[in-house]
Amino acid sequence: PPLPPKLRRKRSHLSPSGVVLDELFLSLQGEAGEVGRPHVFIRLGGCPLRCTYCDTPRSWKGRAQAELHLPAATEELANPLSATQLDGALKRLVDAHQSQFSGLVLAITGGEPLEQVDFLADWLPGAPAPALLETAGIYPARLARLLQLGVRAVLLCASVAFIRASMLAGTPRESAAVIGCISRVRMSMSFSE
Repeated sequence: PPLPPKLRRKRSHLSPSGVVLDELFLSLQGEAGEVGRPHVFIRLGGCPLRCTYCDTPRSWKGRAQAELHLPAATEELANPLSATQLDGALKRLVDAHQSQFSGLVLAITGGEPLEQVDFLADWLPGAPAPALLETAGIYPARLARLLQLGVRAVLLCASVAFIRASMLAGTPRESAAVIGCISRVRMSMSFSE
């Protein structure tokens, strides 16, 4: 079945020539099998969903400025960033934390990263560290495209617990959209639960 109308909105806030970021920061991963491991979080801007359980609703829309969270200060970066600018910002972040890419994982999150699949497909093959994609999985063909490029793992944001929560706290339409998206991902890809 086609995506619900709210998922088919224009994405004029996203740029084909660069990536629209919300923020970059280094922290310990708090979810799934990567818990406790240092990650560089690359939070992208733009998401067509409006999930009631979203922890960063400000990332739903692309912003003119992204935040680079360094240990001593937060700096603003003008969106969109080219691949070279993103690489430079990531290097500054890792250097500021006196770390190295060899021990890190890039957690690409959002917003919805699959909204910017063209940029990611171009950038990921040369990324400085392995990537973990945090996505709702609402675009199975885009997700498959990134998996072919070596994204090491996928964390689907719409888990069974989220479905239950959205059914209890969300609207029936939101619950149906989440269930439909998970069904499409399961039908187009094989993965273990």
